[in-house]
Amino acid sequence: MIKIRICGFGGQGILLAGEILGTAAMIEGKYSSEMGSYGAEARGTTTVSDVIISDRKISFPVIDECDILIAMSQQAFNTNAKFVKKDGIIIIDEDLVRIPENLTQ
Repeated sequence: MIKIRICGFGGQGILLAGEILGTAAMIEGKYSSEMGSYGAEARGTTTVSDVIISDRKISFPVIDECDILIAMSQQAFNTNAKFVKKDGIIIIDEDLVRIPENLTQ
């Protein structure tokens, strides 16, 4: 099972990216779950798409920690970096996100 959190701000296509990823997994014969959340403003507020991909049925489609974090804004990174597993992967938009020096590559 792979747990992926895509986060950024409204208008970046975060929810669409999660839907595409989940659909692609299903096309490949996997089970997938996608849950998106966003603020009331729709654009400019923090947006999150949680995607779970598995070979088995997904009984609990909530991400408490993720294998992969894709952060497209500094605020989203700051809020969600704590949910990445110790050996997890962080992917960022280098133009919008600065990683603290204490994190290893």
